Amino acid sequence: MSTSVKHHEVVLHFVFTPKYRLPLLVGEVARRCEQHFRQVCDELDIEIIALAIMPDHVHLLIAESRTITRAYFVQRVKGRASHHLRQEFPDLKKIKAFWGRDYFVRSVGGGRQAVRKYIESQGITAPTHQEN
Repeated sequence: MSTSVKHHEVVLHFVFTPKYRLPLLVGEVARRCEQHFRQVCDELDIEIIALAIMPDHVHLLIAESRTITRAYFVQRVKGRASHHLRQEFPDLKKIKAFWGRDYFVRSVGGGRQAVRKYIESQGITAPTHQEN
């Protein structure tokens, strides 16, 4: 992606979980989930600064230019992942709802480096952006 955090207006830290915090995000499911998140972010011109996928939750640190609402972003990311993961892994169809309805989001200002390091220390996914 050609954008840089310096050109975006806001950095946001999202956390969301599978329904009932079930440990669904493991192995190939986690890997494919990451790919779907990255596709949505590319489509929306949103830069992923850090991404960590744990068995029962996801941390996502992004830079965006305030062109979409936070709710729309979460709907797109969770909706795409849920739809495709259920197609790719038929056992997931047994679960009534893949994602929980709630999510956490907080804007990150001067503490961006600390949040990025925290997220990187949490999950299985390598950082996508090195900040100066």
